Amino acid sequence: RLYVRANTALGNYDYALNFTTAEKLLAVGDKAFFVADDKYYSLDLTNVNAVPQEVVLATPDDISYLSTDGTYLYAKSDFGYATIYNDDFAVAFGQDNVRNLLFTGGSVLLGNANTLYVFSTNYGFPKYTILNLATNETQEFNITAGVQTACTGDTIIYALVGGMVACLDKNTGETLLTTEIQPDAFSAYGRNLFVIDDGVVNVYAPSQDLTSIELTASLSMVGNDGAHFNSPVDIEKMPTKFAVADANNNRIAYFDSSSNLLTSFSLDAAPRKLAHDGNILYIVAGSQILKLNSVYVEQRYELADVIDILYLDKLYALKADGVYVLFSGAFEKFYEIENGVALSASQDGTNVYIATEAGITGIDTTGNKLPTNLEGNFAGIKDFAVDYAGNFVIAYQEKVEVFENNISSLTFKSTTELGGDLRATLTACKLDGNILYFTAAESYVGKVTLDVKTVANYVAPEIQPTNSVKYFKSNAATYTLPKDARNGNIKNSLNEVFIVFEGATTPAGYLLGYDGLDYRFLPENAFEEVNVEALSGEYVSTKQTVLFVIPNKDNQNNVVIDENTRVIFKHTTAGFDEGKWVVVEYAGHEYFARLNEFSEYVPPTPERKHNYARAKGTRVGGIVNVYQSASTDSPVILEVADGAKLEILETLDGFYKVSINGTVGYMTKDDVQLGGLTTVQIVAIVLAILVLLAGSTVFTAIYLTKKKQAENE
Repeated sequence: RLYVRANTALGNYDYALNFTTAEKLLAVGDKAFFVADDKYYSLDLTNVNAVPQEVVLATPDDISYLSTDGTYLYAKSDFGYATIYNDDFAVAFGQDNVRNLLFTGGSVLLGNANTLYVFSTNYGFPKYTILNLATNETQEFNITAGVQTACTGDTIIYALVGGMVACLDKNTGETLLTTEIQPDAFSAYGRNLFVIDDGVVNVYAPSQDLTSIELTASLSMVGNDGAHFNSPVDIEKMPTKFAVADANNNRIAYFDSSSNLLTSFSLDAAPRKLAHDGNILYIVAGSQILKLNSVYVEQRYELADVIDILYLDKLYALKADGVYVLFSGAFEKFYEIENGVALSASQDGTNVYIATEAGITGIDTTGNKLPTNLEGNFAGIKDFAVDYAGNFVIAYQEKVEVFENNISSLTFKSTTELGGDLRATLTACKLDGNILYFTAAESYVGKVTLDVKTVANYVAPEIQPTNSVKYFKSNAATYTLPKDARNGNIKNSLNEVFIVFEGATTPAGYLLGYDGLDYRFLPENAFEEVNVEALSGEYVSTKQTVLFVIPNKDNQNNVVIDENTRVIFKHTTAGFDEGKWVVVEYAGHEYFARLNEFSEYVPPTPERKHNYARAKGTRVGGIVNVYQSASTDSPVILEVADGAKLEILETLDGFYKVSINGTVGYMTKDDVQLGGLTTVQIVAIVLAILVLLAGSTVFTAIYLTKKKQAENE
């Protein structure tokens, strides 16, 4: 890529260059001129969308030296020929393939329009020559030392003499000032000298009297101030700030989200790895892990050869032989694994992931290994991160790859190259939302935006009702069952029964199971179907209750029924949720119902109609027999007086089955009066009354007796 810093409205921008090699970059007018893959190219810097155009410099043959004054390009060959080109790379001033012995060999050619400045050596004596091609005038000066390469400023020439930069008089070539600067490369603009020295661009300006030169700026990626690092090796996103392990500066540098330095904390040893618990920062430094509480080290834990650390529910440390956890002030081995590279966990997750070059291993917070190995070829992995959904970001020195976690396997999703715009050699990374922050060997912190899941766009897997369910339990042992790719791993008991939803989308090799509260993924080869027991009969709800599409789950198709609502029991749930549920049919659909909220339906007995009568004797005060059976030959079990009230229970042939004061027996139909009192009975009552009453009272008594009879009937 070619980077441009423009003092125009264009600002800073860059171009993509599809070349294997690029060298000798010069600015000619508004164009960049460079040599790439053994050809010449130009690029129009006034057009941010420009593409490189090949340039053909017809003369001279075998160009060995190129220079520019910012407007014209000067080309020469070791055979003594030179040509001047304008910014369209056409021959300028008619100076095409000019022949001069000064141009031969390793002479250095500079120019200003059609005036050439040549440093050459004849017979071992260096000299400086000014050629005015417009007038053919020549000025020649003897100089004391040979010039290896040079560039021209406004009034002076910066030249490399004996491996060090010297300031020369532009008019005479005389040495004005010798410096001790030994650059890897250098250039000039105006009075300023730009020197590349050990990866840093230093800017120098000579004094007005040209007796000294002063360093005025250092354009460097390395430093110990608020804008620079010196070998940052890890970064941690804390609640309100970023912490950077600035290794060669032996410090922790804290920054806000706008890259402003907030503060720093100096250490006795170089920090290597970071983890945090809220505002507590854990730091791997030397053979210790430091617990930094804002402005002081609260605790030091001895643990040598730590590869990485992570804080989830507790502090985890990765070593060559496994994962250790901090317990009661000391580290104990938690899980054994070899060749681990880094630790990570998803936000709000419950799984710890360990990356190796052969894949990723997951463990839960109790040290149980997750059911499967997520295999992959991660040779050269430097670090990794986990997004909110449990997918993986694998970071290498020069690129970042995103993989989707299918619980039983990984699916490659995308690659982001770091060597182009960013020019980064990644050393560590941390994912915050969809932004991956990383530290680079070039001593800066960078970031890239990735297509990953965040808390904002994460959708938790959910059970969808199906028409077919079965019941499964483990066939031999307990298993760690994942809820999804990020958390919720639990162990089942041997007798635990799960509802399995057929046809549900699941990772390869898994069933979708439900334990009464949440779904779990069940390994197919570790679980077997359990048969249910068929039921029948009507049952009635003992209270207002809910009929569920899925037990305990809200659903728009759930039905609320009132107390005393009848349903049909269909079958058991094979011990699911400790046998608390039964499948019922209601209104033509099947539902899950709580077994303890129903009782067997008993049809009510219709209330029997009472049929009353009276015993009928042959005379007033006569006695009527009640038989044991419907026969006058059967024993008499009761004798009742004429007019006694009785209830007819059943009508038989010639007999009534009757109940008299709780005694059940049989009476002939002739002995039973259906309806009111007989005339004999009425007369008997009247005669009894006459003993007390006389005259018209007889008629009143008869009337009252008739009325009372009607009321009783």
